[in-house]
Formats: sequence, C-alpha cells, structure tokens
Amino acid sequence: MDGLELFRTLDLDWRLLGASRRTEQAMRRWAADPVLGRLGCLDDVVRGTSRDVERSEANALLLALVRRARADELAGRAVLQALIPGLVIVTRRLGGAHDPDVASDVVTEALARIRNYPIEARPRAVAANVILDVFQRVLRRRQGRDPIATAELSEDGPAPAAAPGEPAAGWTRLDEAIDSGAVCLADAATVIDGFVDRVPLAEAARRAGCQPHAMHKRRVRAMRRVRLAVGAVS
Repeated sequence: MDGLELFRTLDLDWRLLGASRRTEQAMRRWAADPVLGRLGCLDDVVRGTSRDVERSEANALLLALVRRARADELAGRAVLQALIPGLVIVTRRLGGAHDPDVASDVVTEALARIRNYPIEARPRAVAANVILDVFQRVLRRRQGRDPIATAELSEDGPAPAAAPGEPAAGWTRLDEAIDSGAVCLADAATVIDGFVDRVPLAEAARRAGCQPHAMHKRRVRAMRRVRLAVGAVS
C-alpha cells in the first residue's frame, strides 16, 4: 500500500481549487492585503514559497496566510499546499511510505498547527516551525511503537564539550536545510523544543522517556548538528 497517496490527492484537490469560482471569490478578499494582494492566482502561493524564492519573501507570504488561516479555510489550505514537500519528508521519516495512517496524522496535525500558529512568538521561519512542530507531535504519539521514529532519537554518538546557549545563526535558513535534507528532523525538533520553546529539561526528558542528563546531551548534539547544517546551506 502506498502511504503517500494522500499527498497526490491533495495535489489534485489543489488543481481543482485553482479552477473554482469560490476560490476566485475568496482571493478577491485578499486583495487589500499588501502581500496577498500581489497574488495573481492560487498557484502563485506555491511559486512564491518555493526553494528558488528568497526566504524572507517566502516567509512573508506564509505569514500573511497564517494570519488569516484561523478564519479563512482557503488561506490554511494554501499554507498546507506550500508545505507539502516538507510534510512528505516528515511522513517518510516516521515510516509512512507504506502506511497511509502516518500521512493522515501528519496532514491533520499540520492543518491544526497552521490554524493555531503562534504568530507573535514565531514570526520567522514559519515553514520550518510548522513542519518541525508536526514532526515532533506526531513522533510523540508514535514513539515506542514505531522503530523508525524511535531510532532517530537514539543516544548514539559523543556529546560536544560545550552546550549551546541560543538558536543557530541563520535561523531563517532552517526550512531550506530541512527541505534539502541537510538537517535531521529530530535534531531540528529538539533544538526548537529546547532552545526556542524553552521546554524544561525534566519535562523534555519525561516526554522522551529518558533521564535529564541524556536529554541534555541530546540537545547539545542536536544544536551542534543543526548549526553545521544551517551553515552549509547559508
């Protein structure tokens, strides 16, 4: 069974949406927005957030959409479509290539996160933040019963000597690093959890089912690898 069929269905739905009169009417409501008003058609959302576009411009477009997503179904659906490449990576990494339930969990979680995105707290790197939040939340639900997901958070490898104190430089490049495969999703999620959301060490360890000292080492290693990965794509 093909676990990625849902994403092909979403692509077909997107094409049908683009030809819909309801979509045309909905986009007229976006005309007054200084960012969304520049869109000529629905596909401009995907083009405007592709890897070829300057990250700050792509982020501005996603930010304008998530501001409307709570009350505007089309805006939320547009963000989802823009994030499909990253969500496919998440699905594959969680062992979903042959399990359609994983893709369903990922898409459901993504839509919920898009509608409730913390704009004021995380105005930068919207794509990376949504993708990582989805990965982290679905992983937590599956951890302990999915050997692929669990293996990604193993304790293998030595810890670097010094603990990092702040998020990696070039943070707005994180979504590009994820998209290119340069950064491990688990590492990026651990960095978000520990150094952006500031989840207490004991709480993070409890969620992961490990000791606090092991979680500390995990965070240190993750930050080191994310810094290297982000630097590689900057």
